[in-house]
Amino acid sequence: MNGLARRRAVGVVAIVIAAACAGSKRPVEYVVLTARQLEQQLAAREALVIVDVREPSEFAARHLPGARLIPYEQAAGRVLKELKKGDHIVFVCHTGPMGDELARLLVANGYTHVANLERGMGGWTGPTVSGS
Repeated sequence: MNGLARRRAVGVVAIVIAAACAGSKRPVEYVVLTARQLEQQLAAREALVIVDVREPSEFAARHLPGARLIPYEQAAGRVLKELKKGDHIVFVCHTGPMGDELARLLVANGYTHVANLERGMGGWTGPTVSGS
């Protein structure tokens, strides 16, 4: 099993465990934002917590302004500890699937304002910055 497959397997197991423990009667869904929708929210200066789950080198090369880095391989163990349930959280990854997994994990644990950037950085045409 290669590194990416192993990280995805760990993520899926974490989601299954979280979903089993959540016990919610009515599931809350997360939102999939288009690049245009996210650009509009950023332009309106909405209070967002943007979480980039790509590798540190990719983040350093190019990321959304104000984004914080929580690499995917560490995310399942960190997001529930570091992100607040009342925050408006937006996940950003390479092309979308890793953000979808983490969004489901948060929703399964009672987070209600969760989104994922559709197509991740692969679809992002808005402003970016570089550096850590």
